[in-house]
This record gives sequence, C-alpha cells and structure tokens, in this order.
Amino acid sequence: MGKTVYKLNSGDFVYDIKTHDKGLLIRRTVQPGIHSQGGFELFVWEIYWTDEKHTYYTEEAIQNMLDHGHLVLYQNI
Repeated sequence: MGKTVYKLNSGDFVYDIKTHDKGLLIRRTVQPGIHSQGGFELFVWEIYWTDEKHTYYTEEAIQNMLDHGHLVLYQNI
C-alpha cells in the first residue's frame, strides 16, 4: 500500500496530536540539497505555531507526520 499524498497549501492548519498545538502553514520555499552529489531540492514549509514560534519542516517530514497520525491536516478552502 502506497503513501497518501497530501496537497499542502499556505493557509492550511495542522494539529499536533501529542502537544495539542495548532500550526499555520505560512509559505513553502525551495532549498538546494546539501549533498555531495547535489542535483536535488528540498521543499521547506514555514509553520507558525500557537505558542508563538516559527519552525521549518521539510514537506516530506510533514507528510510522514500526517501518515503516522502525529499531525492532522485541516485544509483551507
């Protein structure tokens, strides 16, 4: 069974099941990979959490947390 692909957008909310924190996806940026072979990019999301902190997560990390039930996604319509 394959992974679920989530379409993340600025303005979407995530809810952290463990900490009960709520986060707002602010923006997605593209960062060059820091690998000796290069040639790839990382998609990084800036998230603003209700406890007034900014964090940055790769899109893959967010997808994994959603797949494993750590985060719940509430999409902005």
